Amino acid sequence: EVTGQDVALRLDLDPYFRLSGTMHGAPVAALSQAPPFERSVSRFVTAVRAGDPAAVFCAPDDALRTLAVAAAAEEALASGQTVAVPDV
Repeated sequence: EVTGQDVALRLDLDPYFRLSGTMHGAPVAALSQAPPFERSVSRFVTAVRAGDPAAVFCAPDDALRTLAVAAAAEEALASGQTVAVPDV
């Protein structure tokens, strides 16, 4: 769950991969057509085969920052404390 000014979102993972909540007063509802990991790997393989770097959703720098956020979130969950996301 993520909350902020004008936004409250909940991401339910396996088995539904559903996003719900509100953003700027409007409802948000999305359901994944396939498990996200499988879609990501498939899209990456397709991009490599096509030799098309632009077809990859997440560049390596973005992936590293995403991993840093996920690791900080996991640490915060385990410790019950606020955890800063390190600069990467």
